[in-house]
Amino acid sequence: MSRIRSVLDFGYTTYGVLTPVLVATFAFSDVSTLRFMKLFSVLLFVIGSVLIVEGYLRFGQGWRLAAAESFATKRCLRRADGGLQRGSWRCASC
Repeated sequence: MSRIRSVLDFGYTTYGVLTPVLVATFAFSDVSTLRFMKLFSVLLFVIGSVLIVEGYLRFGQGWRLAAAESFATKRCLRRADGGLQRGSWRCASC
């Protein structure tokens, strides 16, 4: 996950640096509007790709965490031996 995180950070940094550079180039030089839109769409593709990958990774991580939490809860309920009916919920050792 660490390597992927560094790639995602690189994508965010690239987008963050190149967007103001592109806007400044358009504002202070004779770049045509069509060329500006093409370059800006490439930057949008970069940030969109980064967001899709990050969303996919977080979605998968959420499912894994939910499954682990569900398993731990079931294990605690088995260890409680009816403790829920008596009001003594003690499963700190799980």
